[in-house]
Amino acid sequence: MLQWLGFFTKATRGDRHCQEVLARYSRLIAEKRAKADLKRILKGELVRLTNNLWCLLSSSSSQENQLRTRTQPIYTGAFLRPTIFHGPLPRIKPQPEHISMLIKNRLRARERRLRFKAQLQEDLNDLRVESEFEEGLRRTTKHNLPTFFSSEGTLAQWSQSLSIVLSHLAEHKSYSRTSQTLSP
Repeated sequence: MLQWLGFFTKATRGDRHCQEVLARYSRLIAEKRAKADLKRILKGELVRLTNNLWCLLSSSSSQENQLRTRTQPIYTGAFLRPTIFHGPLPRIKPQPEHISMLIKNRLRARERRLRFKAQLQEDLNDLRVESEFEEGLRRTTKHNLPTFFSSEGTLAQWSQSLSIVLSHLAEHKSYSRTSQTLSP
């Protein structure tokens, strides 16, 4: 390292031999850089030409190319307003299949969640009815019957766990999608 430092200092002081060596070295580096740039450009062109050739060979006719460009999605400039199934989306004609499937899958998931929520509410109602039935049975028979739902705190414990699940369903992220802002 010190040898190169001495060589550079000699060249800056005016040593003709050292200046010529450094000039040759600079030209060598410039040539390597130019060669690397040329390789990069040629590689990019080769990839582009290969892709074009592949497209030409894969399409059997120009009618397929026309059909492909005719069905290529076009951005209309409008936006789909946010709903519980999707946030704000740009309007594209024809609408891509993956966006349609996203909305459809979220619709199905919402239907499942609503069915599950209805089942949980029905279970809560059944718990209340069972509790009232056990309590009424104890009063009418005047025996110390075992209770599963009407003893102190048991109904509250059952109801609390179901209410927690119901509250999680009510706070689902689909409701936050509707409040997303639309910034054109």
